[in-house]
Amino acid sequence: MTKSKLGFFLEMKSTSGLPTKCKMYSMFNISKQLIKHCKSDLSRDIRFISSSNRFLNNFRFFSSSSSNSKSFSDKMANVTVFPDIDTATAQILIVDEQTKNCAILDSVLNYAAASGKTSTTSIDKILAVVEEKGYTVQWILESHIHADHLSASYYIKSKYPQAKTAIGEGARTVQKIFKHIFNLEHSFPVDGSQFDVLWKDGDKFQIGNLNVSVIHTPGHTPACVSYYIENDCIFVGDTIFMPDVGTARCDFPEGSAVTLFESMQKILALPEATKIYVCHDYPPAGRELNYLTTVGEQRKRNKHVKDGISREEFIEMRTARDATLKAPNLLLPSIQVNIRAGELPKPEDNGIAYIKIPLNYLKQ
Repeated sequence: MTKSKLGFFLEMKSTSGLPTKCKMYSMFNISKQLIKHCKSDLSRDIRFISSSNRFLNNFRFFSSSSSNSKSFSDKMANVTVFPDIDTATAQILIVDEQTKNCAILDSVLNYAAASGKTSTTSIDKILAVVEEKGYTVQWILESHIHADHLSASYYIKSKYPQAKTAIGEGARTVQKIFKHIFNLEHSFPVDGSQFDVLWKDGDKFQIGNLNVSVIHTPGHTPACVSYYIENDCIFVGDTIFMPDVGTARCDFPEGSAVTLFESMQKILALPEATKIYVCHDYPPAGRELNYLTTVGEQRKRNKHVKDGISREEFIEMRTARDATLKAPNLLLPSIQVNIRAGELPKPEDNGIAYIKIPLNYLKQ
């Protein structure tokens, strides 16, 4: 096995937030899936999965399992990232191996803009793992109302009706804004009732035996929340990105650079070893896709918000940068579907469903 074939598995640098000393102890090929296990001197297991050769060239790692050995009551979170390459989105499967209960976070419904065709290629990869492993889907989570991809929440719910869909209570604000922009039917509810649960800041819930806290982290949108598993990891949605990418834009309705800075301070105040799973990655030339970092790495290296960058400097930078950004490619279809918790608009009297396009409304 040459480094050219497997080098990306072995280059576990500090930028990954994972131990750098790792001994390979098994490698095998199962149904075109390459699975490698490493065991470090810190008693952490890291599992790498690639479902196609395409990912071998552009993605360093897909999942990590970690447990704290300090007490018998500590829980293990098995986290697997399924990248949707077209939208640069990290779909995340969070599993409690003790109970086999799981949550699916920020799922993607594939959408071909030119034809208006939807498909379930990306999310079906996750559901195949769920079925193969015998997991029970307990939660269908959203970090916010996404503007860059369509959510597959409704599709997942159709497969697993016992699962609860959940999002931050700020989703109601987003619904009100876009009901007006898209001139939706008067009966369209803006109370968040499309979702089973609307989180408040500080809410707690469980994925199996995993204890999860909800942290309100608005700024990118008013609906943004992060999901924190204590002493392990946090899933931050569109707040902070990989250190060399920076932070999320704040120019959507009710977005705010001031608010985003305050939200990120909540994240950066967590223990430095806390793993951060980001929702998107837009790597600069020469770097592979990567969705995992740590609080400590962000504080040292994030180009927008590392230690030493003041609140005023961040706000000035973020505001100036946002003024140059174009609307996301899938903004219009994404919002119309996602404020419905992933349900497509109802067919009209001819049996065809439509996405509205407001003309000359977006800034660019």
